[in-house]
Amino acid sequence: MQSYPGLYALETDRFRLEDLFFSRIDKRGHIQSGNAAFQYISGYDWSELIGAPQKIVRHPDMPECVFFMLSESAQKNEPIGGYVVNRTKQGQPFWVFAIMMPLDDGFISIRLKPTSKILEKIKPVYEKLRAAEEIDGASVDDGAKMFLAELEEMGFDDYSHFMSDALIAETMGRISNLGKARPQVISALQNIAEAVSIVENSGGTVEMLFSRTEQIPYNMRLQAGRLEGADGPIRVISDNHRQMSQSLSHSLSGFRDAAELGAGPLRSAMFVSAIATLIPEVLAIYSREATNDTGDRKLNLDYLTDLTDQYEKQSRTAVSQLADKARRFARICRDMRRMMSGLEMTRIMCKIERSKAQGDTEGLDEIVNRLQSSEQDLNRVMTEIEDAVRVILEASDQMLRRTSKEAA
Repeated sequence: MQSYPGLYALETDRFRLEDLFFSRIDKRGHIQSGNAAFQYISGYDWSELIGAPQKIVRHPDMPECVFFMLSESAQKNEPIGGYVVNRTKQGQPFWVFAIMMPLDDGFISIRLKPTSKILEKIKPVYEKLRAAEEIDGASVDDGAKMFLAELEEMGFDDYSHFMSDALIAETMGRISNLGKARPQVISALQNIAEAVSIVENSGGTVEMLFSRTEQIPYNMRLQAGRLEGADGPIRVISDNHRQMSQSLSHSLSGFRDAAELGAGPLRSAMFVSAIATLIPEVLAIYSREATNDTGDRKLNLDYLTDLTDQYEKQSRTAVSQLADKARRFARICRDMRRMMSGLEMTRIMCKIERSKAQGDTEGLDEIVNRLQSSEQDLNRVMTEIEDAVRVILEASDQMLRRTSKEAA
């Protein structure tokens, strides 16, 4: 594949970090209205923008496949966001992070100036995609597959994962660079996300640590036969541990499944929450405009207000559902702790019988040491999980109480 001569280095400085602009687009993809920042940054007169196709402000370096993915999702009544390279009337390119929010008769697109490191990783990807389209004739479907493969290489599970992380990074970077207060809702969601990651990554670890003890009953039975015969106390301990291991095997499957709290829905909650923190600022900017040459002012204000309420509600619902899962998982963790006490009891009883045994107890010593090692490792991981669950519940409660108070 040949290289494609992108023009990204020529970006305009008309778009400032403090600017937020929006446009309202109908189902045909034609511009219906917008705010003053949209008109100023684009360099067009309102008479040139209203009724024009949205692509009037799209730079030709923008990959068709990415724009197609964004437009398709917006038409499916799903909010979506992504990096877009626009251009002014004079042909100067400028990057935006665009958030497209569906309406009954089209969608509203809010754009903020991107500053995160994610953008620098995306630029060469877009150049590669555009080269595939322009030079190699790749279709939008082929380009979309290439794009998703590139995102996977960057560590993202899917596009939803990418756009959520990107919007949070851009929103928090903008807030930090402008010296604004960090939104408590976003902070709470980030704490929840970190804790969910700990829980989900630890589920398999617990299963693996318990599995290290599965061979112990067989080893104990061998030691029993060597030290005490067929019906001694070590044999009884072995049989009890074997029964506990069988019961544990079933419980571990449920534990692992319950540990999957749902990173996907949480990312969606973070995405719509970030949108809900930006729209009030857009509303404030729009309300202060002395004139609005596009008309539809009240309609736009109503749309933006309704979208804020809609996305805040979606975020609360997702977090509430996650908190319910975390509470159920906390009960499973308590059951797992009781099972861990069985390992401790086996170890203590083995130590007692070792002190009574005649002859070489090296085999029992090894069993006691393995039980102790597994017990310590499990205790460490379970403590991490329980601490993470506590963070999820506390942060969820904090967020839900705050948003409910604000809604009232």
